Amino acid sequence: MLEDLRICIYYQSPMLAEKGVWDKEAWDRVGFGMLRPDDLSAVPTWFDVIIEVAPRLKTLAFSQGHYRSSHQTLHQVEQLSQSVQFTQLRELHLHWIHLTSGTLKSFLNTAKPTLRVFTLFAVSLDANEDLPINDPITSMYWQRLWDFFRDELSLQRFSMGKITSDPNKYLIQGPDELTKPSENAEFDAETAGTSFSEWIDSLTLVLINGYHHLYDREWIYQGM
Repeated sequence: MLEDLRICIYYQSPMLAEKGVWDKEAWDRVGFGMLRPDDLSAVPTWFDVIIEVAPRLKTLAFSQGHYRSSHQTLHQVEQLSQSVQFTQLRELHLHWIHLTSGTLKSFLNTAKPTLRVFTLFAVSLDANEDLPINDPITSMYWQRLWDFFRDELSLQRFSMGKITSDPNKYLIQGPDELTKPSENAEFDAETAGTSFSEWIDSLTLVLINGYHHLYDREWIYQGM
């Protein structure tokens, strides 16, 4: 019986920039044959796998690779979050994924009672496109999520790093104000000396000035 699933739904658009046409040979090499890069018909199949096995899973690691997803894919991830039903999930790892805060909350909805280990790496929350770059209001997406984590989750271990509200990038200021803000924050109940809810309530976001996309080159992809 499958209890541990690690899956990366990776999108690639092999385009010949100088010709402005799809590179069919490159597309064949990644195993999709005649499937065009703008045809995402194969993606829901993998989502169906997650939905099917979710009630039996104890560990799920889910990633979209290191490319920013389209609005169509955002909708598909939202549908996944509303359909998945966890009953015994203890570990959830979301890496290199682009979604809305509402989708993430929905994804956690049935996992809350049993979830004990949770990691977020290179997760970008889809922000209001009408907001200007570096608008401080975009940080509220994460702050409200942290409030949700505080009120709804009972975690033994938690980590997050390289989080953004697309396109804004943040550092995380920990409870010790004498320590410089960092890209990463980690909690371990065995060593923290405080509860998860108190720990996450002490964090603040520091907006980095200037445009930094989630997939800047220095943010090297780290697999699951």
